[in-house]
Amino acid sequence: MANTPNTTNVKWYKRPILFLQGVWRELKKVSWPNKKELLNHTWVCLVIVAVFVAVIFCLDTVFSFLTNLIYSI
Repeated sequence: MANTPNTTNVKWYKRPILFLQGVWRELKKVSWPNKKELLNHTWVCLVIVAVFVAVIFCLDTVFSFLTNLIYSI
């Protein structure tokens, strides 16, 4: 942050350029995953989503059954 210029003294049309330069500098610092890590994290995410879908489906089915049972009385 020490190298960022004071944007209050910069013309309005140069601020987007300074912003994009700052974004580019920060993207150079990112530790990007390799292909194996990316695939591994993708599978973990898909499994977690599938588990949550199954849990929500089961809860929805149970609650739907209970509400139909209550309203049919």
